[in-house]
Amino acid sequence: MSDTSWRLRPRDEWRPYAPTPVSRCRRSDEAILDDLTGQLADHPRLDATGIDVSVQEGCVTLRGIVPSQGQKRIAEAIAAATPGVRDLVDRLRSLTEDTDRAA
Repeated sequence: MSDTSWRLRPRDEWRPYAPTPVSRCRRSDEAILDDLTGQLADHPRLDATGIDVSVQEGCVTLRGIVPSQGQKRIAEAIAAATPGVRDLVDRLRSLTEDTDRAA
């Protein structure tokens, strides 16, 4: 009985490697926080200096003030797409939102 499992499959049988989606993996809060704050700081159209981020058991809370509604949406999208985030609490406010309320 010969073991041929070591042989490569023909090219037409190759399948691309499909890892488990990262979003299903459990990441530590510290890893999520580091990843998220780095992405927020590196985004070219986002001024993240007024954003405070906290993470507890995969639940991300964004607090603070950003210059515009567009930047608020960018921050929300980045947080939601960060691997390991299970829930998002958005407590961000935009300066344009405050101006609209005062008028």
